[in-house]
Amino acid sequence: MKAAEIAIKSLTKSKENIHVHLKVDNVTAVTYLNKMGGTKSCILNSITKEIWEYCMLKKIIVTAEYLPGCQNSIADWESRNVQEVSINSWRLNPTIFNQINKTLGPFKIDLFADRWNAQVPQYISWKNDPLALSVDAFLTTWEKEKKAYAFPPFCMIPKCLSKLQREGGELVLTPLPRYNETWDVDKVLKHLEGIGENQNLSLKELTFKTLTLMALTSASRVSELQKLDIRFMNVHNDEIIFTITQLTKTRTANNKPLKINFPKLDRDKLDVYSCITEYIKRTEQFRGEEHQFFISYTKPHKGVKPCTLAGWLKSMIGMAGIDTNVFKAHSTRGASTSKAFKFGLSIGQIMSRANWKSVGTFNRFYNKPVDTQNEFADKVLKIAANV
Repeated sequence: MKAAEIAIKSLTKSKENIHVHLKVDNVTAVTYLNKMGGTKSCILNSITKEIWEYCMLKKIIVTAEYLPGCQNSIADWESRNVQEVSINSWRLNPTIFNQINKTLGPFKIDLFADRWNAQVPQYISWKNDPLALSVDAFLTTWEKEKKAYAFPPFCMIPKCLSKLQREGGELVLTPLPRYNETWDVDKVLKHLEGIGENQNLSLKELTFKTLTLMALTSASRVSELQKLDIRFMNVHNDEIIFTITQLTKTRTANNKPLKINFPKLDRDKLDVYSCITEYIKRTEQFRGEEHQFFISYTKPHKGVKPCTLAGWLKSMIGMAGIDTNVFKAHSTRGASTSKAFKFGLSIGQIMSRANWKSVGTFNRFYNKPVDTQNEFADKVLKIAANV
């Protein structure tokens, strides 16, 4: 029912006097929508009332039809695998924002936000959002009278500045690095050692372990790991090489395919090579025609999205004792590369491994002090150095 409310409000924001026909795989939701409420569930009745009050104001007629779940498999799978809070839902620490707002505000609109991370009531989202003022900040005018606040993705900062230079306006831009420090990789490695041998792990545990080791030893983005394809995987005696032919954040159509290799090392329970081979063996029976390397560990065992991988990675580092209220999945890049740098790996080697083009990117956003006084082990360094 909540999904129906969000869909209606998001997709009819600029519409009036229309008919909306919903296909829903829940009989109760269909009944409540068609009868404008019910008496058995106060929560469902409240949501239904809100839907119809919204529709009546906009002269929208709503009808609902039952769609069997077997005919709604794609949407059903999406709803079960989506992360409610997007991995891109970053925001400045509210305490820091409030200080900026007192000094330079008050701000009237947040240009790059969603309903989970907006700092002020009025905001513009990057995709359909029932509470957003509009969609895509670059399609709107940043008026001076509406003092705007922006905390965009770092790659969008040049585009923001170009828009301001071209159209004018007033904007407070806070392009700050997300982290001032990073976490100790050894905590995660010790946790991975402690969960047991690969062959004794459940498919979920093996999936999480394989993903974490691949993320740490390759310094790859979650979006890159999501694109790994078993059709473009070459298994050698001493390493496994994946070739990514799709476009990525740093690879354009004119660039060579991106290659990510995982060496075979004498690391006992932390050997990423053996994790990958065991994962391929365990998932073979579920794959069918699915070629994506990472698949869901629950039925229907389809390829997963980057946000799902991010959720898995965040869960694993959280189980290892890392504060996931502060550190998210993307922090693995900073943690592993900072450790490699601390133990003597050159900037050139780190940039090559993490696929960075600018030394400034590493120095500003990833090379952070580790928030522990413990002596570092050299596991991740040796894994990276042997590539």
